[in-house]
Amino acid sequence: GYNIWVDITDPSPPEILAIQKNFGLDTKTLETFMHKSKKPQASVLDGYTFTLILDLKYKSFGTLVTEAIHLFCGRGWLITLHSSEVDLMISIHKLFEQKNKKIMEATIDALYYSIITEIVSRYELLLTSVELTITDFEQKSLHKKASKKMLDSLDTLTKQIIILRRHFWHARDIINFLTHMEKDREEVKYLQIAYDD
Repeated sequence: GYNIWVDITDPSPPEILAIQKNFGLDTKTLETFMHKSKKPQASVLDGYTFTLILDLKYKSFGTLVTEAIHLFCGRGWLITLHSSEVDLMISIHKLFEQKNKKIMEATIDALYYSIITEIVSRYELLLTSVELTITDFEQKSLHKKASKKMLDSLDTLTKQIIILRRHFWHARDIINFLTHMEKDREEVKYLQIAYDD
């Protein structure tokens, strides 16, 4: 009668094999992790739903880092696989303790959708960072003529905005797919929050 969430960082091949055996996971979906795929996707398979979504963050100005998070959600269980560069635990503990305590009493789908929503909400931080950088450039250009360095930085920022937009569209497609495929589930309301964001 319990919901099970298994969060594994940097799993070894034997650990992946054990997960596959115990939860009946498809080899192809696990290969996306083994091959370090970063192509966002979602699919409904026999007995579970698979989602690959990206965690995005800036390592430095001009360097956007993407890390794949693989989610496998079955009946009463959820498995998340990712690198140690992604920390889901802090976000989810905040979710349990501060944002929405009802999730602990809900089905595992609510947690699954909430993790996706948490990842998407991090995208907003990236946009805020871009907005602040643009505002900073605007302030500097009021006081002096734009330098070559400033123009190069704006060019880098423009390219990053294009990359971010592509990642946002992938996330939107995943959420749209899951919203339509699982529309009969009551917990899909948690996913609707991510779609609205």
